[in-house]
Amino acid sequence: MSKTLSGHEAIRPTDFRLRTRLLPGRPIKFRTHYLALPLFLRLGVLLDGVIQLRTYDTWSYAYRKPRTNEFGTRYSDHAGWAIDVWTSRQGRVGFPGTLTKRQATMISKRLKQFVTTDGRYVFGWGVSDKIPGVDYPDTYHRINDPMHFFINPGIRVRDLKQVRASLNIALDGTVKTK
Repeated sequence: MSKTLSGHEAIRPTDFRLRTRLLPGRPIKFRTHYLALPLFLRLGVLLDGVIQLRTYDTWSYAYRKPRTNEFGTRYSDHAGWAIDVWTSRQGRVGFPGTLTKRQATMISKRLKQFVTTDGRYVFGWGVSDKIPGVDYPDTYHRINDPMHFFINPGIRVRDLKQVRASLNIALDGTVKTK
């Protein structure tokens, strides 16, 4: 079994656990592990409220090795466990980066909504902790890749189910009303 950089099982293109759905109200598709997908869809809606998502620079699934060779046999988190948004506008841009302080603060707050009952954050964010306004613990340090969001190491599928239920998120990423 191949692993991703975050330690999840790399999901092959024909695996039954992959699902594709449209972002609610948008012509943007995400393809991830079926239990992560509702959370990614909800995150996409929230991120769209910070910087508008566009079809041409928003994507998710790619069964491939990471872009750098320093990780050996690991696969990219895009093998079922990550999304990229704003790739042409907020891609791996280096420093100082193009996120405003206000945008970084807003994204940090939105990510903090997705937390397990024992206090672990579901998502990791590829932004550097050196970017002004970033107030989120699960970020990168040496690189700045603010477009990249992934399921954190140690988050299990049962955690994804629990967080989805606690936030009342439907399978399509909308919030269920009681």
